[in-house]
Amino acid sequence: MSQKSEKINGMNKDYLELSDFDHGIYRNYPDLKLMNKSALENHFITHGIEEGRISSQIRNRNDFVNLIEKEGKMLEIGPLDNPQLDYLSSDYYSIDVFSKAQLIKNYINDPKVFNNLR
Repeated sequence: MSQKSEKINGMNKDYLELSDFDHGIYRNYPDLKLMNKSALENHFITHGIEEGRISSQIRNRNDFVNLIEKEGKMLEIGPLDNPQLDYLSSDYYSIDVFSKAQLIKNYINDPKVFNNLR
């Protein structure tokens, strides 16, 4: 059994479930139309991920952001230079993984970042 085939039987089966893998969407590729579910899963793990093939209704970041409720509390992690949510909302919170000093160092010359970091 090849190393890639072993991945199918192990952790990557979990990945398929967590990624909302949709056999119908993945089967839309012309070269995959005749594959059964097992073959589609195998192809996705061994080739599709690397090739950037779409396998769920969430095709990109915008699709994901559009699923987020716009009302209520929001937490965005690491949004400093490109927030995706309404950061002017009173229920918007953000957190970054850098200290204030490191954030200033990283973004001191970035005009998109607020000046109140200093």
